[in-house]
Amino acid sequence: MIDKLLGGASVLEIGCGRGHASNLMAKAFPNSKFFGYDFSEQGVEAGIKESKEMNLTNVEFEIKNVDTLTDSNKYDLAMAFDTIHDQDHHTTVLSKICEALKLDGTFLMQDIAASSNTKENIQNPLAPTLYTFSTMHCMTVSLAQDGDGLGTVWGRQMAKQNFTIYLKAFLSFFFLFYSTFTKRLSFVSLTSLDSDVVRYC
Repeated sequence: MIDKLLGGASVLEIGCGRGHASNLMAKAFPNSKFFGYDFSEQGVEAGIKESKEMNLTNVEFEIKNVDTLTDSNKYDLAMAFDTIHDQDHHTTVLSKICEALKLDGTFLMQDIAASSNTKENIQNPLAPTLYTFSTMHCMTVSLAQDGDGLGTVWGRQMAKQNFTIYLKAFLSFFFLFYSTFTKRLSFVSLTSLDSDVVRYC
């Protein structure tokens, strides 16, 4: 993936928020083109402002509900950082991401490391905080759009089930369960990709 980014890749960030991750990567990989989508007008405006302050010409931000994504076979890399569980219809978003990727494209997802079973999270000292975030923000964002309301702590089991059913991919989970798959292959380890991207950014 690093070679692709250095040579010139097309990269999509789903739920880019204020665009900081896309801006950092656009700076680190000037030959690549980055596209950030988010339905938050304030977030997109912040991303555009920061990109101008960084004198970037290879990143674009757009106010868009990713449920409406229509791109096909376009991106070498799609990224979603702590955002899939916020989507109104996450399975629709996952299928559209799969459609938007090139045949050898890669999807990089980061989400909260937790179990889908509440009793398995009780010993986690962060559990009260995570469930508070979930009920006061993440579930609310999704349900306000008549969505699925997964919440912050949707967990590994549900994520695996959704990816297996909708994207035919089996995921490996790390801290904050960093996960990646290629459209052509069923599974790719993220360990080297993660360290390299951090090194470049």
